[in-house]
Amino acid sequence: MQKQTQHFLNIGLLMTTFKKTAKPMPYCAQWVSADLIKGFLSGEIDAADDPKWGESGARTRQEYKLWSGHICGMACLRMVLQYARDIDVPLFSLLSLCLKYGGYKVEDGTIKGLFYFPFVKFINAEYGFEACVVEDISIQEVLPRLNDDCLFIASVHPTIRHPENKPPRKGGHLVLVHRFEPETNRLVFHNPSGTDESNQANVVMDIELFDMFFANRGILIPLNLS
Repeated sequence: MQKQTQHFLNIGLLMTTFKKTAKPMPYCAQWVSADLIKGFLSGEIDAADDPKWGESGARTRQEYKLWSGHICGMACLRMVLQYARDIDVPLFSLLSLCLKYGGYKVEDGTIKGLFYFPFVKFINAEYGFEACVVEDISIQEVLPRLNDDCLFIASVHPTIRHPENKPPRKGGHLVLVHRFEPETNRLVFHNPSGTDESNQANVVMDIELFDMFFANRGILIPLNLS
């Protein structure tokens, strides 16, 4: 996920006020075999050898290998759709649609994106959301919306899976923040590239620690839930 210049949008201007349901937030990884992600990232396992690659919707093993490291945003969207729309869309079906909206570009064999504005246009047009890009925003400004009516796809550094290490920079990866625990001042998120159960689903992290990885931008998705 590559940084894109974006405009700040005051989230206080969003007028939809729907409440989340009590159902759990589904988890999806950006590789189908979530238990093999550590091996994919280390290079010990070739992503083309993922035994479940066909479930991704990719046409070939090589297509799966090429894109699987770049589709954290598609994995976040897949989770949002399962939760908010009760539909399960394969990762590469989402990718195909996103490409049509310009969410990614391939130049000289290099994948660039996810580009936020085309992505937001895509999910609003195809799935009826009223999502918006936010930037130059603190995580504290986002938190009040999480337990009210919104999900937040946040830009963080991918080493958030190992929070004991200080990141070299902020941003470069997307996670789905879905809950705030005010009594402990911690937030809860799903990481599509987590390497084991401790850093994949429902990761609980102090706000101050999360902020070390957070790039002050992301995509806010108000929910229309009964």
